[in-house]
Amino acid sequence: MTKRKSFAMPADKANILVYNVKGQVVRGMGTKPHKTVANIPHWDGNDNSDKPVSNGNGVDRINTGPELHARKILMIK
Repeated sequence: MTKRKSFAMPADKANILVYNVKGQVVRGMGTKPHKTVANIPHWDGNDNSDKPVSNGNGVDRINTGPELHARKILMIK
């Protein structure tokens, strides 16, 4: 199951990180050029080792350089 993170703001590059409730990085999606952050790829619900993450709370953090956005997320399978 893929998770779609939708938001829109101008960005030449966006760095997206998904954190668990302990503050550990679960998934890093790297810095990639985009016309808008709405073009960010889907998150497949896996960690950096391609293992499924467990249900629970977390935070996604989107850094576009001049702007930083963080939102609470809830993973439910």
